[in-house]
Amino acid sequence: KEKKPEQPQFTEAQTKALLAELSPKLREELCQVLRAQQQNVPLDDRPPMSKELCRILQRFQRRAGFGRDGRRLEDHGEEIWPMYLGIALFIIMSVLFLFLWLQEQYAEEDTSDQDDFYWQLKEW
Repeated sequence: KEKKPEQPQFTEAQTKALLAELSPKLREELCQVLRAQQQNVPLDDRPPMSKELCRILQRFQRRAGFGRDGRRLEDHGEEIWPMYLGIALFIIMSVLFLFLWLQEQYAEEDTSDQDDFYWQLKEW
């Protein structure tokens, strides 16, 4: 016997989310396509899917973690965005500290506190 590749199984919550996303027209179209698939209708005789339904199903499949061939996508277990966030924060903080250091090194000395207020008001 030939072993068929195992079809992806979705949870009830995932299925409800998909059905909530579909309009009544698209639900009916999906029912027709699934019915033809279940009855083993040859590919040429199956009803075609609209581009909108195809797009929604592909997005749903990606969100559920399945690839185009129906196999689970590899989950490497590690997110890479924290690394990029760390690099960005490092660069921002380095630029900020460099700016503050340059401002401190090359700023003019404030001598306003050494002026005598009396001499500033006196008109000569």
